[in-house]
Amino acid sequence: APGGLAITPILAAQADATMLDTAMTGSYSATSASLTADDTVTRWMATAGIEARWPILFATANSSHVIEPIGQVFARPDETYIGMLPNEDAQSFVFDTTNLFDRDKFSGYDRIEGGTRANVGVRYTGAVGDSIGLYGLFGQSYHLAGTNSFAGPDMVNAGADSGLETDVSDFVGMAGASYQDMISAAFRGRFDEETFGVKRAEAELGYTTYPLTASASYAYIDAQPVYGFTTERREVSGSATLRFAEFWRVSGLATYDITNDRLAKSGIGLAYDDECFALGLHWRQTRDASNEVSNSFGFRLAFRTLGDFGSDFSAFGEN
Repeated sequence: APGGLAITPILAAQADATMLDTAMTGSYSATSASLTADDTVTRWMATAGIEARWPILFATANSSHVIEPIGQVFARPDETYIGMLPNEDAQSFVFDTTNLFDRDKFSGYDRIEGGTRANVGVRYTGAVGDSIGLYGLFGQSYHLAGTNSFAGPDMVNAGADSGLETDVSDFVGMAGASYQDMISAAFRGRFDEETFGVKRAEAELGYTTYPLTASASYAYIDAQPVYGFTTERREVSGSATLRFAEFWRVSGLATYDITNDRLAKSGIGLAYDDECFALGLHWRQTRDASNEVSNSFGFRLAFRTLGDFGSDFSAFGEN
């Protein structure tokens, strides 16, 4: 549109069928429907939406800055079978700036966001000279009509205490900077919609240069009694990847729980990758609040033209 306004219509549809065969006795009713121990259910979700963006450019002799207001509205029916189907791939849910403008904010396919919702925010991107990059985002989400999927009684509490369970969400924001693609720093946070109190905050610092990539972070998470965390949590984490040969690299990570004075997570990984295939191995150890230790081992094998199988190595920077 004139003046740089960009308007994007959005249409999407999804449908799936699930056969449920469990040892559940009787029926469980979380909405107007109910499921028994042996059921085959189908569900669908159709979405009609519109997005408007209006980037505004400011420039000086050695810098440029873009401020971009963004607004979205998604209209769709209510999510069906909330809390009645197994949720195996949408359990890890954190509301922040990375999913503020997602059409479906759930991380997997076992949950499908429903109801009418609006997302609004302001994005900033800047550059100073040829070396410094700046970026930021701040926004909020509004449940307008229908059933709020994030307030539904999910079996694993996905969406509970996420900041989206009320009609007016918490605020989410982030700010960051980078220098010559070598040093980066970022801050992300979620803030109460009424008091602006900090619900979640993360600060990260990264360094990249051949052959080393390293990062450090600090995280604060407010108490979440619905998940069993009755007090606030504070953690510091570090990770590093060192390339010691042309195709080989070793990685390590550690997370220290300041609140409970314990090493919460540690791990190492070894990977090989060339122009034909990639191979990786990793070991990870975690400790829960009662200091119970669990170990996991994984591998990943990928062929450039055929695909890959095995574990996700993202925790070690092995995407």
